[in-house]
Amino acid sequence: MKLIAGLGNPGAAYGLTRHNIGFMAIDRLAAETGIALQELGNYALTGRGNWCGHDIILAKPLTFMNRSGAAIKTLAEEFALQKEHTIILHDDMDFPFGGVRIKTRGGSGGHRGIASISEHLATDLYVRLRIGIGRPPETLAGSDFVLDMFSATEQQGIASITNLVVHCLETILTQGIPAAMNRFHARVAAAEGNVTERVKD
Repeated sequence: MKLIAGLGNPGAAYGLTRHNIGFMAIDRLAAETGIALQELGNYALTGRGNWCGHDIILAKPLTFMNRSGAAIKTLAEEFALQKEHTIILHDDMDFPFGGVRIKTRGGSGGHRGIASISEHLATDLYVRLRIGIGRPPETLAGSDFVLDMFSATEQQGIASITNLVVHCLETILTQGIPAAMNRFHARVAAAEGNVTERVKD
């Protein structure tokens, strides 16, 4: 069984903010797989189904970004999940909007949601699918940038980037992480200059 969890903040006020691209990707994946999300306790929206030959759980933690680890740990314990079978989808400012990168271990890179997960799981051995949102302007702090809404132009590209995430996850599940890295990391270069990568497969 694999857990695929997207990070974000619950509530309509955060719906189109950059920090919520993980939530948006889970919503796209739920629509693609036909897996309905329902509230589990008061800590996550979850849904379970089969996709690409794997039993999967989709999740959107409701604990707010900085406490994402509490929800992920609860899910891991409740479903007896192996930590290396956890895939976390989250925003990343280190590369432009329109690309995705996979990371299998390491530090949080300053992302508080990832820091919370590593703390609660007591390990960094889980998969992160990093979704590029670009760098903030020099006049804006990163913490404010991620809580701002995507620009109008970026909003037009959200469907493309979440579609890219779904294709990347499909490749991970069917061909493995190295194959997904080889295929999708090359697309990050195409996102330079905030040019949104369109999936042509």
